[in-house]
Amino acid sequence: MKIKNNDIKTVAPPLRFPEFRDAEGWEQTILENTCEMQAGKFVPASNIYEKRENEMYPCYGGNGLRGYTYSFTHSGVYLLIGRQGALCGNVTFVDDTFHATEHAVVVTCKEGIVPRWLYYQLTKSNLNQYATGQAQPGLSVEVIKKIAVSIPKEINKQIGNKEQQKIADCLGSLDDLISAVTDKIETLKEYKKGLMQQLFPAEGKTTPTLRFPEFQNAGEWEEILLGNISTFINGRAYKQNELLESGKYRVLRVGNFFSNNNWYYSNLELEDNKYCIKGDLLYAWSASFGPRMWNEEKVIFHYHIWKVIEHKGISKDFLFTLLSYETERIKKQQAKGLGLLHITKEAIESWKTRITKNVLEQQKIADSLSSVDELISAETDKLDQLKTHKKGLMQQLFPTINK
Repeated sequence: MKIKNNDIKTVAPPLRFPEFRDAEGWEQTILENTCEMQAGKFVPASNIYEKRENEMYPCYGGNGLRGYTYSFTHSGVYLLIGRQGALCGNVTFVDDTFHATEHAVVVTCKEGIVPRWLYYQLTKSNLNQYATGQAQPGLSVEVIKKIAVSIPKEINKQIGNKEQQKIADCLGSLDDLISAVTDKIETLKEYKKGLMQQLFPAEGKTTPTLRFPEFQNAGEWEEILLGNISTFINGRAYKQNELLESGKYRVLRVGNFFSNNNWYYSNLELEDNKYCIKGDLLYAWSASFGPRMWNEEKVIFHYHIWKVIEHKGISKDFLFTLLSYETERIKKQQAKGLGLLHITKEAIESWKTRITKNVLEQQKIADSLSSVDELISAETDKLDQLKTHKKGLMQQLFPTINK
């Protein structure tokens, strides 16, 4: 049921802009009092294309952008709420001509409601918590309608709109910064990818396209197997009861190879080659496989990860860069569009590559690419800080909902 007038609760956000600090509190209501909602329209998967061409429109489904279609259902400013799948409850702000599928709920804001302001409030509300169903989680329009929201109490609509707009503009400016930093990271990654292709010989070539001046006459690169210049050491397989919530050593698994999430621990004492320490080169060979230079404390590495030991005459930094380059080639040549889930030890040891035997040239290549990695890392840290700041600001700019 809708909230009755005598049931209306007044709340206030912890942080308000100076011009609204003496205004009344916010009124708690339900979502259907702020907007109208309707499911999108079915479109066959065969009519959704990955790349956009002329006269095509974005197509949004339950998990955001699905692709592009020649048909459209809406034109203007709307919010879209995913209603099916693991990511149901995600909110997308759209100001465009687009097609919304039946898996998206199209939200049309009523008079007096600023769409982008409502977008941020719904994002903060974590609508996924209201999903039902195990195998295929979902949100019905009827459930979404009854979700609690809060609105600046209006002496008149103009004042209420101003506070909504101020919040939307503030958070929107942060989103613009986040988007700019994200674009910069992607540009740097593409630059690094292109630079790697220039610094290593292309397929069928014996020298790279781009070579530092002091090595222009250093001769051809030698063809060799990865197993001839490095040793891949297996990690240890664990039974579930051997993985602890806390303990002496962290266990590095594929799931946290590129992140610090969901660590397990072990108290087992193992042979030295089953630990990795700061400065070790590692390679995950399952799922999101690829190399990583370990720069943290001592950990045990799992079976799905190799420790890679460089042979004499090979720079470890260069080997890391070489493995990064060859991983991309392996993915392209062996995945064949189906998605490569893992690579065997035999396959990577027998993988043909070319290297310069000049250690100084090896290090020069590694250093040049490492400098790009440092830029990417710095921008990634900045991105994380912006996201953390935005999350904290949203907690301050919107009241806590009284359920």
